[in-house]
Amino acid sequence: MNHRNLLIILVIFFMNINFTGCFRIIHHNELRAISDANKFLFLICNRKYKDAYPLMHSNLREKVNFNRFRKDLERSFFEEYGDISQLIFSHYLPVLGKRSIQLFYTAYYSSGRKVILHLVLAGDAKKGYQILVLDFGNIMPYPPKTK
Repeated sequence: MNHRNLLIILVIFFMNINFTGCFRIIHHNELRAISDANKFLFLICNRKYKDAYPLMHSNLREKVNFNRFRKDLERSFFEEYGDISQLIFSHYLPVLGKRSIQLFYTAYYSSGRKVILHLVLAGDAKKGYQILVLDFGNIMPYPPKTK
């Protein structure tokens, strides 16, 4: 083997070693993410906060203790609009390059109010998902065109 061929082989070898650390492939499973989120939301809707709390990501549990979690959910989910009569999954969006996926639901309340739920779940297809963010947003009509 001549020196040129040896040099080419070494360059390719070291390029592969260096680039394998730069790229990571993350596999998401939207059905598993939806299933994990549905378990959490089912528990919340049935006010089983002690069972729902461990389904949150550890980063969120560090920031929000159980008592605050329970109080915030009672206020956000039930006190303001009444009971949830229906909860419908809308769509998902994987976060590129991250081990997280966003899920969107519409909550229909007995009062007639509709609210968008935005969940960010941390995890992947292999390990499963945990709740990282839970946001609420009112569904409002599209603003009129302004000139």
